[in-house]
Amino acid sequence: MGKIRKVAAVAAVLGGLLAGVAHAQSVEFSKEKFSEDKQGLKEALRELKAGDAEYQADPPRYALALPHYLAAQQFNPDNAELNIKLGDCYLHSGTKAQALSYLQRAQKLDPSTDPRTHYLLARALHLSAKWAEALKEYQLASPLAGGRKAEGDPLVVTAEDLARRVRECRNGQELQKHPARVFIDNAGPEVNSAYSDYGPVVSADEAALLFT
Repeated sequence: MGKIRKVAAVAAVLGGLLAGVAHAQSVEFSKEKFSEDKQGLKEALRELKAGDAEYQADPPRYALALPHYLAAQQFNPDNAELNIKLGDCYLHSGTKAQALSYLQRAQKLDPSTDPRTHYLLARALHLSAKWAEALKEYQLASPLAGGRKAEGDPLVVTAEDLARRVRECRNGQELQKHPARVFIDNAGPEVNSAYSDYGPVVSADEAALLFT
């Protein structure tokens, strides 16, 4: 009787583990997966196609791709590739912190992520001050440096880039261990004048014209 209970307990544990693995699989946008909502799938694929057109442009139009990808993700939140693209779009936006949840979800859905995805996740963790986790992901992204860039992929990472990111994370760890007290003084009610306080600035090599 004791052996039967032990076998049953082991079977229950294995069953739970297998269920967890099954749940963590990336779900494709296919008729087989969404046979009961063909119209919803059609609309999601249309949004996905529109998003890809903006995302794969040269240069990529991340801000324009984002709403299309969000609409597609609302229909199918469990597609790893789509979550990676959403994370990338947010990393190129003014709300970079939102990238982390999508990239972490992508990694859970497809643990066999490539170095590029590890780099994007590392950037999101880095910007969220999760130094140790970011360092681990930068290490996994190291094959990306010096490798051949995929066609249509604007991401270029050098060994120097990775080394700099790693230094930034280690500096962040040290600074967080020893916080400094700072004081902020208000510059006054009127910082700008009633006139246009900007003007053209030319770079030293005269290759760029900036308005400040």
